[in-house]
Amino acid sequence: MMRRGTVIALLATALLGSTSALTAQERFRSKLWLELGGGPGVGRISCSNCDRVISTAGTSSNFRIGGVLSEKVLVALDNFTFVNRGFSLDEEEGKVVAETSTAALSVLWYPGRSGFYAKGGVGVAYGNFTVDAIDSEPLVASGVGLGLTSGIGYDYVLSRRLLITFNAGALVAAIGDITLRTGRVDDVIASLYQFTVGLTVR
Repeated sequence: MMRRGTVIALLATALLGSTSALTAQERFRSKLWLELGGGPGVGRISCSNCDRVISTAGTSSNFRIGGVLSEKVLVALDNFTFVNRGFSLDEEEGKVVAETSTAALSVLWYPGRSGFYAKGGVGVAYGNFTVDAIDSEPLVASGVGLGLTSGIGYDYVLSRRLLITFNAGALVAAIGDITLRTGRVDDVIASLYQFTVGLTVR
């Protein structure tokens, strides 16, 4: 009985080990992969001539397409968006619809055989602010700058080609100067924090 139990335990251990290895291999089954996800986000918007930092909740999304560098490293072109539909940059202005988007080149690193990964990237950030003034036509102001992103995530394998990907990340978008009716807002920086759930095809 002891020998039979030992054999069963060894077989179970080997089966679990092979399943774990297969899961890791399935992450890199295709040289080209893509991911689409969405979820909640929080943005903190500041500027050099503002007397306060604005914190606002909104919706975020990400689209990612990339390739495989090695068994532990993926590379991707990331596109992140964040939308909030009601806050104020200036008390004399009306409500503002903020839309920020960043296109970044990111590297995903898988330190082990599980689906956990860490990532970082750099790219171009774009901010679009539509000011819904009370007594005049809406004003659209925009800016372009540098975007930096970092985060962690986890891939859960559904099938040989399909995964659910969980992402938690931070994004800093240095948008630059924008001009409102009350004057120019200098050095606008949006710090975004997002949690997304997406489908990944690999």
